[in-house]
Amino acid sequence: MGASTVNKMPFQFYGAQKVKDPKALIGGKVAIAGVGSGSHFAAKLTLKYMGLNPDGDVTYIQIGSSPERFLALRLGQIQATPLLPPDTLLAKKEKLPLLVDLSATNLTMLALVSALISLLLKLIARSS
Repeated sequence: MGASTVNKMPFQFYGAQKVKDPKALIGGKVAIAGVGSGSHFAAKLTLKYMGLNPDGDVTYIQIGSSPERFLALRLGQIQATPLLPPDTLLAKKEKLPLLVDLSATNLTMLALVSALISLLLKLIARSS
């Protein structure tokens, strides 16, 4: 990740129609673009922010970019996902529950970079 003038994460974490609170995500599926992607780290940080265990309470499903994740959410194939504009507008129009607006939290891109570094260090340690 290069230098950036934006320190807020642009993701909004939406739930499926039946998800009204974070505990409803336990045992569910959270869609991400791919392991190690921005949406993966945003999901992990959001789940931790909501008081869940990001490494045990949910299963991550690699679906693809924000439009594909929105469609999976809309069709009820997953329980939650981080979305980016303009898919956030579509989710709002569909009246899907907004669980966390990351841009309105104290979670910053620095937290995202820190999480990435932490994961990379764990991967390096495992391969040694």
